[in-house]
Amino acid sequence: MNKFAAVALLVLSGLLVATVFAGIASLSAGDDNGDGVIMEDEAGWDCEVMGNRICGCGEA
Repeated sequence: MNKFAAVALLVLSGLLVATVFAGIASLSAGDDNGDGVIMEDEAGWDCEVMGNRICGCGEA
C-alpha cells in the first residue's frame, strides 16, 4: 500500500468514526429515556416550539 492510499484510508476511517459518534449524540440529545421521542417531561422539550406555547405553572 502506498502512502496516498494509507492516508486516504486513515482519513476515511476517521470520518466514519466521527459520523457514528455524531449520530449517537444527536439521537440521545434531550431524549432522556432513549425511545426516540422527546416528550413534555424530558430535558429536550421546549414548550414554546413543541407544545401549546403555554409554559410554566399557573399560566392559563
